[in-house]
Amino acid sequence: MLISVVPDINTSVCSIQTKHFNEEIDGHSAINFVTISTNTPEEQANWCAAENVKNMQMLSDIDHDFGKKSNIWIRDLNILARSVWVVDKNGEIIYSEIVPVQTDEPSYDKVLGQLNELVK
Repeated sequence: MLISVVPDINTSVCSIQTKHFNEEIDGHSAINFVTISTNTPEEQANWCAAENVKNMQMLSDIDHDFGKKSNIWIRDLNILARSVWVVDKNGEIIYSEIVPVQTDEPSYDKVLGQLNELVK
């Protein structure tokens, strides 16, 4: 499973990250892909419709429950820290990256390498 966390789906870097992973994962039916943001479900649905994204699951963390429990909620900015998580079939996190600068994209190659190891 790939969990991609973005601060705001309606910003350019978040949109790029989500589209990039969606394109890479779309062909792998064995990999579940979830994107989490603090956007409302309606905002997420509108983004998916505008970008023609159909297979990815969007989850809203508008109440910051996930962000607080995973310690990635940036209280001062009221956003989640840009991050990616690869989880194996046993529920173990085998890779995680919290991007230090929120305007930077994650290390796609490292994430995709971990996902490729999972589907071997």
